[in-house]
Amino acid sequence: MSVLTDIQARLIAQSVGTSANVFATYLNDSPDAAILLVQGSGQSPVKVMADGSTVATYERPTVTVYARGTTSAAAEALLAAARAALEVQDTTLSGTLYIRIMRMGEAQLVGWSSTRVEWSQQFSVERRV
Repeated sequence: MSVLTDIQARLIAQSVGTSANVFATYLNDSPDAAILLVQGSGQSPVKVMADGSTVATYERPTVTVYARGTTSAAAEALLAAARAALEVQDTTLSGTLYIRIMRMGEAQLVGWSSTRVEWSQQFSVERRV
């Protein structure tokens, strides 16, 4: 599966959200409380010799998680729940080994309106393909 699909499934399995409010690549206008996942280019893949004859390849993309809520506290709480569910090491998600998913820096305020607030957090991903 794709990185975004794996992470989306992880967030749903960990009860951070549901299929109705965790989106990959496109954020619907509703519901107000929602998560968007966007994949970035990250770093170049790594190829290593696993047993002297087999080459294992590790992808190293980045994923940005956007959390939206009706208040800043609600959006921050949703992002904190996503962060807790995603910071993993040596974990299999949807049949793919994830060496690590690690946050990069601190969360940041992305935008706000009179009815909603968005925060984001970027993650570094390393997974075997």
